[in-house]
Amino acid sequence: MIINYFRIALRHLYKNRIFSIINLFGLTLGFLCFILLSLYVYDEISFDMFHKDADRLYRVIEHQADEDGSSRDVMVTSARVGPEAAQQIPGVEEATRLYALGRITVGNEPAARGYQVSLTTDENFFDMFNYPFVEGDPAAALKQPDQVLISESYAKKYLGNGPYLGKRIWTSLERNDLPIEVAVGGVFKDLPKTHISTSTWCSQVPCGDQLPTNSQDTSTLTGLPTAT
Repeated sequence: MIINYFRIALRHLYKNRIFSIINLFGLTLGFLCFILLSLYVYDEISFDMFHKDADRLYRVIEHQADEDGSSRDVMVTSARVGPEAAQQIPGVEEATRLYALGRITVGNEPAARGYQVSLTTDENFFDMFNYPFVEGDPAAALKQPDQVLISESYAKKYLGNGPYLGKRIWTSLERNDLPIEVAVGGVFKDLPKTHISTSTWCSQVPCGDQLPTNSQDTSTLTGLPTAT
């Protein structure tokens, strides 16, 4: 009986070939679009979800208006936005800032040195963002001068086998015209999807005593209290 149903369906499709092809093409295209859109949405909402308070973390965006009347949204703000927001806005529980040091050269072996995008941040960054550390204490990370936090893969790349805590790495950062060697203050696992794409974090001292308060190139991240 079931075989007869299939035969009747095939005969119907064959008899109305053009109509059947159009329907099948539309159905296939619809399913393909649905799958692609689902994958895109899943990819977009999967970033930074490994943080415990991911639903309470926000990035401050600056709305800029140009002289020609156009406008744009950028992810950099004044360095004072974070501290002032935490002090003056009741809904902001805590704020932290990121400042890009740019591409710095790192590595103890001159022939094996490479360029790495490095960031520096406030000391409370790892109180808000839950990086999975394999060595070191997140609570004490970046609170000592001339420290660096690196991912597990970069630790193996530049320092070989562990343990890595306390080992020193040559960098192209300079103090008194001499290169700075930074000590490894922590090693974290290679991260899943995150919009903060760096594997090297420096303490604030190598780039100055503190984040530049007049900088317009600082990214600000805030944490909001739990809704009641």
